[in-house]
Amino acid sequence: MAYIGKSPPATALTASDISDGIISEAKMADDAISLTELKAGTDGEVISWDASGNPVAIAVGTSGHFLKSQGAGSQPVFAAAGGGKLGQFVHTVLTANDQSSSTTDSWIDVTNLSVAITPSATNSVIIVDYQLATGNGDKSYWGWSKVSRDINSAGYGDWNYNVGDNTGATSTKEVSGGARNEPYSDHMLSVTGARLKDSTHNTTSQITYKVQFWNSNGGTVKINRSSSTANADTLGRSISWISALEILA
Repeated sequence: MAYIGKSPPATALTASDISDGIISEAKMADDAISLTELKAGTDGEVISWDASGNPVAIAVGTSGHFLKSQGAGSQPVFAAAGGGKLGQFVHTVLTANDQSSSTTDSWIDVTNLSVAITPSATNSVIIVDYQLATGNGDKSYWGWSKVSRDINSAGYGDWNYNVGDNTGATSTKEVSGGARNEPYSDHMLSVTGARLKDSTHNTTSQITYKVQFWNSNGGTVKINRSSSTANADTLGRSISWISALEILA
């Protein structure tokens, strides 16, 4: 600005000397605003923008919740985690191979092949997996297996969600898995079980699941080995196992 005579003394600039709106984004240097220039907020808040493009603070969420997107045009929110959370896992492995039974036409417990789990919630889902390895001295043998359920030591009752449907063929076994015939009597069979879903337990008391087998055609069933005890590279020893996994709602 032009003037006559001496220049006026320097005067400190005050906020009132700056008109509202005259400092535009173009007048600001990149990276000029640091965290110390931001207005104080609340620890745990998240900055977002509203539908008009104005900044807004997303309120602090509950401990353990996650930030959930609600899609374009909507502000995110803190929310509880959804279903599918792993609750717990228990597992039993049976390595013993001295068990045997010649009983036929009835369900037989496999000794020490069970697993106990105490659900965290009544509406959780328990996934049960098992595999049973057997052998038989009769090559015409076939057999079946299933898992039975006992809730809070009330006794093993029918658990109709783990077996096939024999409607219209009532003499046919309702089972979870089976073994095929082998051409040689001293071979070991692998009775592959199934992945079973228990969504009906409705309890937070202990549940025990046990493996049973059915000897359908005579001979002596062996657990984890063939009928032969010979030391030969044509024979094998195996394991059987059962596991239970709780999935929270």
